Amino acid sequence: MKLPVPKNLKLLADACPFPLYVVGGSVRDFLCGFPLSKPDWDIAAAGTEDELISAAQTCGFTVKSVYRNTGTVKLKAAGEEYEFTRFRSDQYVRGVHTPAEITFTDCIETDARRRDFCANAVYYDVKARTFCDPLGGMRDIERKTLRTVMPAKKVFGEDGLRLMRLARLSAELGFSPDEEALAGASEHRALIRDIAPERIFKELTLILHADQKHRDADAPYRGLGILRKTGVLGEILPELALGDGMKQRSDFHDHDVLEHSLRCVKYAQPQIRFAALLHDVGKPFCMLRDGKYHLHAEEGARIAREILSRLTDRFRAIDQRAEINQAKVLLAMQKNRIGAQHFAATTGYGYDDDGRERLERVYADVFHTEAALVRPQITCGTHALTVALSANLLPGDELLSPVGLPYDTLQEVIGIRPSPCSLAEYGVTYRQADLKPDGGFDYDAIRAAITPKTRLVTIQRSKGYATRPSFSVQQIGELIAFCKSVKPDVKVMVDNCYGEFVDVVEPSDAGADMVVGSLIKNPGGGLAPIGGY
Repeated sequence: MKLPVPKNLKLLADACPFPLYVVGGSVRDFLCGFPLSKPDWDIAAAGTEDELISAAQTCGFTVKSVYRNTGTVKLKAAGEEYEFTRFRSDQYVRGVHTPAEITFTDCIETDARRRDFCANAVYYDVKARTFCDPLGGMRDIERKTLRTVMPAKKVFGEDGLRLMRLARLSAELGFSPDEEALAGASEHRALIRDIAPERIFKELTLILHADQKHRDADAPYRGLGILRKTGVLGEILPELALGDGMKQRSDFHDHDVLEHSLRCVKYAQPQIRFAALLHDVGKPFCMLRDGKYHLHAEEGARIAREILSRLTDRFRAIDQRAEINQAKVLLAMQKNRIGAQHFAATTGYGYDDDGRERLERVYADVFHTEAALVRPQITCGTHALTVALSANLLPGDELLSPVGLPYDTLQEVIGIRPSPCSLAEYGVTYRQADLKPDGGFDYDAIRAAITPKTRLVTIQRSKGYATRPSFSVQQIGELIAFCKSVKPDVKVMVDNCYGEFVDVVEPSDAGADMVVGSLIKNPGGGLAPIGGY
């Protein structure tokens, strides 16, 4: 059994004067039988940073950063990123996530014991192509068990964030903590208070979406159950945990308030799971204050706002993105000298419509494009896409979707589903490359699908009604670069519906030749009843 490591990593291992190991999640997931679609290549060795850098540079790696105090080197080669860390032991101030003292070592077992769980402390010798298992982690993986690398009291007493990781890994992997781990986490549950709220929120968010890791529908519920069992839930969301054991009317509910909330998360769609978790958070407050649940919705809304205010970092980042995008729009309006006269009523037809022309200049500046077409006569996103496709494809051309099947109404436009006046009737052929099971791009299939006839590549940014994740601008940029590396003259269009302004850059900043969307959605702020660009 051999871990499928990238060719560049094999070259690096051959160049190193010491054994080079892969360790952590990629090794664990491989041994679990999970697909390594987007592995984290964490590598480790007894060698120094300088020895590693010297070997990496001879193999064509780019050294991105070096942190000598932690013995860490970040590398990149052929699009893959790697993080090297010297063998070491860590000493913590009680409960604080960052180690207070680091000692480098040549001993692999010492390095293993600085980690959290034995399942994460299995090493793969890249050159020898063998596994090294100093703490019995392979047996734990086989048994689907989470066991700490040291006595659980010590492991959780060192780093409070491990309390959240215990629940998250249980959720994502389908593993069960052993009794010692549960007892150690419960004893040190108060140490979660020393962890920054944004870190807690990040882990909680991963738990709420743990089913997306390995397609296990029970994953979020299982992770929340671990938080409940260890008492950590009562530390991070005490208002919610008060509902544990609090009965509800049996003619309406089978479970107590907390269990009901956890089960709501289990059956909720990913985008509303945090709301599902907190939807009854006002019930315990009302019951303890009034002896009944009356007005729990109003109190719950207030309490939910208080909880969310504790999780400031994520929301501060969202606010910052909003401010940056607002500034982009305002600067574009200033540049184009937008005044009250440009908002006068207009049909949108005819020449010399200054308001329309200025609006299109504003859009071009905001999206960093050569030009823009922004019209109320474009009724919706599908209409905008139809206009764009029809204008850029001629009989004999081929359209490629490298992200699987487009949404239903566009299928009729293309002719995937028979429809009058479709592109297929016009003589335009269509090919597609499906996504991988984990939602990633299948680059081999995309390469095979691009032919001399391929004129246009269309990328649907939003997941629409599918279960796959929406794509970030960075992911879209990587896909565009790949398509153009295969066929440099191919044009790329991005269906940007629902994606506008969710980042500080747009697909046009990442190489898209054309970006298409609807004014009804993000650009119109939910106010515009019609329009497209």
